[in-house]
Amino acid sequence: MTGVVTSVGQVLIDLYGGFITDTEAEQNRFFADVQSHPGVLPVFYQVLPVLFHLGLLAMVAVLAFRRRLPFWSPLAALAGMVVAAASLDFMTVGVALYALALLPLHRSARHRA
Repeated sequence: MTGVVTSVGQVLIDLYGGFITDTEAEQNRFFADVQSHPGVLPVFYQVLPVLFHLGLLAMVAVLAFRRRLPFWSPLAALAGMVVAAASLDFMTVGVALYALALLPLHRSARHRA
């Protein structure tokens, strides 16, 4: 749960910074100011948000082990995590890989309903 909360915090900080600034230079100043506060970088950007991704990967791996997801789902989730961490430019690809990893859950839920 900690990873989810800090990931949401990171998103809110980023969105707020985007809304209140007009130029890239202002955004850079805003983020430098926010990140200059002690603890902000590790809590919202470096350490704790990783717990969300690791937890999601663990959940997918357990579901694959229990045969609720195909064997390749954890690999797709891991690839999504690595791609998204490599560069923000690949965030869309990372999200698509996460969706691909979880898609079989949607299909199985639809068939049970």
